[in-house]
Amino acid sequence: MAFFNLNFQPKPFINGQWVNTTTSFVVQNPANDDTLAVVMDAQILEVEAAICAAQQAFFSWRETTAQH
Repeated sequence: MAFFNLNFQPKPFINGQWVNTTTSFVVQNPANDDTLAVVMDAQILEVEAAICAAQQAFFSWRETTAQH
């Protein structure tokens, strides 16, 4: 029984933008080897960009209160 739309290929969301990547990998159900999803695979440049964006965002985020 499929619970997921296998045509949907999630992309990395980095610094407020969906990023296209060149590679992907299959996520499989270990119980029966059914394909659950195809996920875009971030490479080193995308990972570094995500880390930079997260570090920059942290400074304004840490000033945000729970009530804000």
